Amino acid sequence: MELMPLMQPSSLPFSAALEKQREEYVEMLRAGHLPSDRLPAVARSVEEAVLARAWEHVGRPGNGSRLYVLSVMGTHPRVKVGQGDARGRIARHRNEYHVNGHGLVDAWISVPLASARMAERALLAIAKWNSSPPGYRREEYPNADFGEFREAARFTVLQLKQENYDLHNAERS
Repeated sequence: MELMPLMQPSSLPFSAALEKQREEYVEMLRAGHLPSDRLPAVARSVEEAVLARAWEHVGRPGNGSRLYVLSVMGTHPRVKVGQGDARGRIARHRNEYHVNGHGLVDAWISVPLASARMAERALLAIAKWNSSPPGYRREEYPNADFGEFREAARFTVLQLKQENYDLHNAERS
């Protein structure tokens, strides 16, 4: 049986060339210059690199429900929290963002979880106490700090994993 790490490191650096592309993409998004009829090559390459990095340490897409945190840039930047089939849901979010002139500039994805919904609820409770109120959707936080949400998500997953481990061991005793 292959062992997977609990979750990806907090932040893995991009190559210098990719980081430069990412910065260009962020500026394009902030200025509202993302064409709605076709996605520029820089957008595709940056978003695919962001997702490849997010999936790198948590196993291949699929294999269960996951918690995820997305950094969405545009004229109205935000952090999006979600759970479920991360691959499919993130693809749908990206399509919606592109139509509205926004793009994905960073992402964090958990390992498969027994209860990703519970993890999301816990993360949203933390967010309620530690950040600005959500925007027009309960899981989206305008102008929020992606790094803070990523670390809160990592903490939430670690806590739930520990509670499940403790419960399992208590039942065996």
